[in-house]
Amino acid sequence: MPPAVAPGPDAKALLARLAADYRQGACAGEQALMRLDRLLRSSLAASSGIHALRLTAAELLPRLEPLLDPGAQALLGDLLSLCDRVKFARHRPAPEEVERALNAAAALLGARLAGRAP
Repeated sequence: MPPAVAPGPDAKALLARLAADYRQGACAGEQALMRLDRLLRSSLAASSGIHALRLTAAELLPRLEPLLDPGAQALLGDLLSLCDRVKFARHRPAPEEVERALNAAAALLGARLAGRAP
């Protein structure tokens, strides 16, 4: 079975660019998290065949359970929840929240979702 999120160089390169844009002030925290959400959902859709861009977090997470270890499930759930708060509740994330989200995404695009141990 393919990994839930493609850990390939494209996703990692896009994440690195997004992190650099945020850290250099080229995009605000809200914009960074909306871009991060799209990156993760696009990667999920490409690698799993699940229409992640068309599903709410509540619909998406149960469909991913067979593909994710419990730690990755929790990490992804927290990350999608934060992104949803930014997108729909106009939450303004603190810099620490954005950094945690970027780090969580890096972990998800790495070993956790590639079928290796966390």
